[in-house]
Amino acid sequence: STRNKMAMYNHEGSEYFKEHLSTHLNLTRGMHIQKDNLMITRSTEMSLYILSRLLISPGGKVLVGSLSLFTVNMVFQKAAAQVQTVPVDAEGLQIEYIREQYRPGEIRLLYLMPNHQYPTTVYLSAQRRVELLSLAKEYGFVIIEDDYDYDFQFERVLAMPLASVDTEGMVIYLGSFGKS
Repeated sequence: STRNKMAMYNHEGSEYFKEHLSTHLNLTRGMHIQKDNLMITRSTEMSLYILSRLLISPGGKVLVGSLSLFTVNMVFQKAAAQVQTVPVDAEGLQIEYIREQYRPGEIRLLYLMPNHQYPTTVYLSAQRRVELLSLAKEYGFVIIEDDYDYDFQFERVLAMPLASVDTEGMVIYLGSFGKS
């Protein structure tokens, strides 16, 4: 029965799969989404490619953590974005640095991995999560939250994604089953 339902496919993906995935994300990640809020791709890089084509105009500023993923930076550069780095310390991205270096409307988007910043493995503190969501609203930039290893948090209390508390629609959540 499930195999037949999974075979019912349209150009936007299996409705059955998307319905159950949205339920899974709502229960495990504190999301408040429906199946129509999902886009299924084959990889994080493909998702980023699509998002970069939709969100970035040539010359648009994209912020990433210092020492970030090479492939992510290449996707943004392919979209003709100005990729700029934000320092990372023991509490994650330095949100105050963004406030000091940029003006409202100047940043198009910010890419981060709040639960396990690559390659430092630093966790974005709760205080900085709140500050980042507030700054995104104030400055008008989109946050792309790459939560590639959410299911692999073993050493601390499980942190919910930024997207689960985003009331302003500023966060695009990326997840992957590939590592699971």
